[in-house]
Amino acid sequence: MLYRTLVAVITLTSLLSLIGLSACHRDKPEEAEETPRQEQTPPAPGASAGPEASSPRRQEPTPPLTERQTPASAPPSPTTSETASAQAPPNLLARPAPASDNIPAELEQEMLAHWEEIRSVSAKLTTKFDRLGDRETHQNGLGVYNCLKRKGKILVRTKLSNAITAKQDDPEVPWLLTEQRVNKYSDGQFVHIIDERYKRFTVTKRRAVYPYVLYIGGKRVFRFLRRLEGLQRLPNETIDDKDIYVFEGTLPGARRKVRVYLDKETGIMRQMVTENETSESTLTFAVSEVKLNVEFSEDHFVFVPPDGVEVQDLTIPLDPDGQAATEP
Repeated sequence: MLYRTLVAVITLTSLLSLIGLSACHRDKPEEAEETPRQEQTPPAPGASAGPEASSPRRQEPTPPLTERQTPASAPPSPTTSETASAQAPPNLLARPAPASDNIPAELEQEMLAHWEEIRSVSAKLTTKFDRLGDRETHQNGLGVYNCLKRKGKILVRTKLSNAITAKQDDPEVPWLLTEQRVNKYSDGQFVHIIDERYKRFTVTKRRAVYPYVLYIGGKRVFRFLRRLEGLQRLPNETIDDKDIYVFEGTLPGARRKVRVYLDKETGIMRQMVTENETSESTLTFAVSEVKLNVEFSEDHFVFVPPDGVEVQDLTIPLDPDGQAATEP
C-alpha cells in the first residue's frame, strides 16, 4: 500500500512538472515578441506648425474676447515663437551639411545686389498657424516688421498681436480664445522677446538666429536655403503683382517642408511657409506693404525691459565658427 502511494505521488509530481514546463515554453515566445512590437510602434506625430499655399491666406475675422473665454487660470496657448522654435533641428549645435545647390549663381547675385541697395525696411507682418487633430489650434497674427542695416549688422524689431483659438474638452466652451502680444528687439547678436498674455509679461533672451528672428534679405537667406535638404526651385509665382522666385526644401532632421518666396525686384523674402509631412500643421510668415529706406530713430531697436520683469537668458553656445547652428 505504501509502495503504491509513493508511486502515485511521484507520477503526479512528474505530470505537474511537465505541465509547468510546457506553459513556460508557451509563454516565452509571447514575451520575446513583446519587445519587437513596442520597438516597431511609430512615435506619435508631433504638433508641428507649418505653412500653407503659395500666397498668403486671407486672415479670418476673430470673435471678441469674453471673460469666460479668457480665464486667468487658463493654460498658456502656443505662441508664434514657441511654434517656430519647435521647427528647429533637434540638435541646435550640429551644423548640417550643405544641401545640393540648386540656386542659379546669376539669380543669387541679382538678389544680393538688390538687397545691398536697401538701407532699411518697414512692412506689414502677418502670421498664420493652423494645427489640426485632437489639439486643434488656429492662430492669426498681425503686426509690423522693421529692419535696419548698421555697422555690418541687421537690427530687427517686430511687433505682433496674435489671436489664438484652441479646441477644449469642455462642451459648454468648446473653444478657448487668447490674445497675445509679442515684441522682439534684435541687435544683430541677441534678441529679446517680450510675450504678454493676460496682462502678464515673460521676457527671454536668445541668439539672434532663425527661428527667433526672421531675416528677409541678404546672405543669411541664401545660407538658410542651402541648408535645406532636397532644395529645388519651383516655378515663379506672383504676390501683390510682383514676380516671385520660389524655392522648396526640407529642414534637416525635422521632416518639415519649407517654401521661400523671394521678390525678384528687391531680393526681399516676401513669404516663408513650413508644413509637416501630413500638412496637418502649417505656419506662414509674410510681409506686405513694403517700404524701403525708411528713417528710424536711434532708440527704435533698443530693448527696454518691462518694470519688475526678469529676463530669462536662453542663449545657446556658439559653434567653433562663432555662430549658432540655426542661423539662416
